Amino acid sequence: MTPPRRFESWLWLVKWEGWFVEHGYWDNKQGAADKATEAWWRCVQTDIPRDVDMEVAMIVARALVMPVPNSLFGEDANFLQKVNWHLHEVYRHEIAAGVPALKNLSEQLSAELFRRREAGEYKEPEPYQSSPTFRRRRRR
Repeated sequence: MTPPRRFESWLWLVKWEGWFVEHGYWDNKQGAADKATEAWWRCVQTDIPRDVDMEVAMIVARALVMPVPNSLFGEDANFLQKVNWHLHEVYRHEIAAGVPALKNLSEQLSAELFRRREAGEYKEPEPYQSSPTFRRRRRR
């Protein structure tokens, strides 16, 4: 006589940090392995997500030792604004001192962002204005 079977399920999981993660359950071990394999091949055929913050940090970090990539000014205005912001955060004093590579890049970024605003391709976000707060004193 065989003992009663407990409910069995197998967890399948495919994961690549920062790219994809999928998981599920299947009745048997071979089915779970097949589902994991199918999910793996489907996921790796998708494009790798873009890490914008890392790209911006790399461009700014290399600004003194190598020219910016040719594709930089083909990026959208938000990307250029991030590069400009990081450039001024990291090299504020060097730009003010007139280091040629940094000053040139800063001027090019500012001119490109200005050109895009003038052409209507990019609108400066509205400055945040807090609403007035009225407080009442509690009466005792």
